[in-house]
Amino acid sequence: MSLRENYIEMNKSCVIKTVLLLVGLMRITVVSSAQSTENDSLTRNNIQLDDILLNVFESGDVKQLDLILAPEFINHSGSDKIGIDSTKMMVRKFHSVIPGVRVNLLRRFTNGDYIVDWVQFAGADSTLIDGMEVTRYANGKAMEHWFFPNNQQNPPAANTYQAKAPITQPFRKEAFDRSDSTVIRWLGMGGFLINSRGTTLMVDPVLKGFDMPVMIDFPIKTEEVPRLDAVLVTHSDNDHYSIPTNQDLKAVTKTFHSTKYVDSLMKVAGLPSFGHDPKEKFKIGSLTVTMVAVDHAWQNAYPGTASRVFKNEDCTGFLIETKDGTIWAQGDSRLMPEHLTMTPPDAILFDFSDSEWHFTFEGAVKIANAYPNTPLLLSHWGSVDAPDFAPFNANPERLKKAIVNPDRIHVLAPGEPYVLSKLSRQ
Repeated sequence: MSLRENYIEMNKSCVIKTVLLLVGLMRITVVSSAQSTENDSLTRNNIQLDDILLNVFESGDVKQLDLILAPEFINHSGSDKIGIDSTKMMVRKFHSVIPGVRVNLLRRFTNGDYIVDWVQFAGADSTLIDGMEVTRYANGKAMEHWFFPNNQQNPPAANTYQAKAPITQPFRKEAFDRSDSTVIRWLGMGGFLINSRGTTLMVDPVLKGFDMPVMIDFPIKTEEVPRLDAVLVTHSDNDHYSIPTNQDLKAVTKTFHSTKYVDSLMKVAGLPSFGHDPKEKFKIGSLTVTMVAVDHAWQNAYPGTASRVFKNEDCTGFLIETKDGTIWAQGDSRLMPEHLTMTPPDAILFDFSDSEWHFTFEGAVKIANAYPNTPLLLSHWGSVDAPDFAPFNANPERLKKAIVNPDRIHVLAPGEPYVLSKLSRQ
């Protein structure tokens, strides 16, 4: 369900229950309107929490949610998503769709654990949405939230088309056997399995536990993975560094590799990890891996997203040299000049999402055309149901029309094998 749908369409049972709740609340509030609530410390505390929640919607400072939301918080206006992280993602999406939003509190009703706000969201692009915010508080935390829109004027245009990956091709332990070739399999999301003549590694595996709706079946379960020589993680975003996935893979993985920052997170999680500097080389069996510079410190542009200042070296790409060719695992990055002047790789694990904190679509086209013969194994697309959220909504058909030699685009199904071979250097 898209962001706009999350705000306009609700689960029917939730709507019925909450409308009844609203009616009861407003009746009770009107009846008791002559009674002062200023001395009710519980109500005052809930109002303070509610003011913070409205401020988060206006400022985008999602760090404040850690202070006011219960871990089991349910956002009923977000497909009944549970937890703080999913709500943070919803707020970020809200700001990406309605830039410069201002929140105007028109009227407030209170009753016991519930606060009902009649609010108006006014965007810098003339978007105007008004409706009722309903939040239940208990034990000093927000427990549940609903939003019922009344109207929308001049809403921003929505992407209604969501490109979807081909039907998953599951694989099992045989994919990890020794062979005389290098085989690459897309795992969905931004993840890949590489088996180079028996040396096995995964790049950014997300096989479970993601906090947004997923449209694909993952091609293998974590408990079915028999062994890995290494897991490579490009950065700490949870669509690349999946803690649930990596915790499950720990028992069958020799080493985990990433940046110095992500290594610090891995060590806290108890993973046998190593952190590397920019441009550093390291070995995984017969493979040589080089850290590739990226620009993806997006957290600094959104106050409250993180408790630290991020650096570009907190993220990385990987250049993986095998006997059968070189693979560029891009990770997430804005376009950098050095991305256009590398020795042509033999395959690119290719991100072409049209996002300002990725290459952008135009930047992805520049990379593709800088290496006109390199096969492009598409990633970061077709997996997450988010038609309004550019990082997950790339379309292969658009790419095919924009680059030279479009036949080298490989629209792999999750789990589908691709056999690596070296480019002709004539």
